[in-house]
Amino acid sequence: GGSEWVYVVPEGEDDAYFIALSAGSPGGSFESTYAVRLDGSGDRIELGSWAAGTRWTLEAWVQAANLAPSGRRGIFGSWAGCADWGLATLDGEFGLSIQPVSGCSDTLLSGVRPTEGTWYHLAGTYDGNNASLYVDGVLTASGQVAADYQGTAAGVWIGGEVCCGAYFDGVVDEVRVWNAARQADGLQA
Repeated sequence: GGSEWVYVVPEGEDDAYFIALSAGSPGGSFESTYAVRLDGSGDRIELGSWAAGTRWTLEAWVQAANLAPSGRRGIFGSWAGCADWGLATLDGEFGLSIQPVSGCSDTLLSGVRPTEGTWYHLAGTYDGNNASLYVDGVLTASGQVAADYQGTAAGVWIGGEVCCGAYFDGVVDEVRVWNAARQADGLQA
């Protein structure tokens, strides 16, 4: 059996979030929480076709399982047409997919290789010029991004990438998207 989730993304005011998926509290094993368990081979939640705008913050609690040693795996965001935005793993590290000043999409890498079964709080911000990635409240990567970059609206997924699958194997909880680049002290960790 399966189920279909539909969520309409409301328009927000400045600093309001567009969506919050909060199915439980992170920590402990999957059996003790209502977080979303994704199997890495097709499981995903499709949230419709929309973009985060030209200023945003993405947050999620993540617990990796059987982390793919190579390639990118979408945790939350949208990937298509060289206009990517989202939290991901790339070659075994947490990362933030962005649009660099020139060229196709790129991923800022955190240097953090998750330990299987451990919860991590990820946050990615974009202020219209720069992107930053935080792991457990610590700034791990930052870089200049194309000015006022508007990411793809091809399809927002939790657990994979609309362009190419690239499914995440693990548990995801408390996904949030804000329409502003939040400051480090305002990020949950």
